[in-house]
Amino acid sequence: IDEETGYRGLFGVIANAEVRNVVLSNASIHGFGNIGGVAGMSVESTIQNVRVHGNIIGIQSVGGIAGMCQSGTVTECINYGSLTNQDAVMVGGIAGAIVEGTIRNSMNFGEISAGEVVGGIAGATMMAAVENCVNAAAIEASPEKTGEAMGGMFYGTGGIVGCQIGGTLSNVLC
Repeated sequence: IDEETGYRGLFGVIANAEVRNVVLSNASIHGFGNIGGVAGMSVESTIQNVRVHGNIIGIQSVGGIAGMCQSGTVTECINYGSLTNQDAVMVGGIAGAIVEGTIRNSMNFGEISAGEVVGGIAGATMMAAVENCVNAAAIEASPEKTGEAMGGMFYGTGGIVGCQIGGTLSNVLC
């Protein structure tokens, strides 16, 4: 999938859906915003037992499994794919951003090299939970952007989460 638009992945947008037991091999997904291996955007959905191998490139909200996850659950997923773009914002091995949802029992083995708000599991979490997750890959952010305060929010890089606003982290390892 190679388009200069948003909402790209195996599915552009899923809502009130369940995606289970999927393996993506040699995925090549390029787009603008909300780019993920399985879903560009997941709304009130469950993504479970998914494996992604390949390359995922976007500009904003880029994740190995989902670009943006709102009020849903991502569980038992593994990303092996690389996420690279030095200009990208909100990039994570599992989700670029997750709002009021949960990432549980998931792992990232894919190299991440991005601009800012970069995390091994999620780039940004907002009132979300990250539980029992492992990041075992290298994380790199553009040094000139790391740690900037923009729009009142502090942007950073983390082994698990780049920027957390509320919510919880429990039993995580990087």
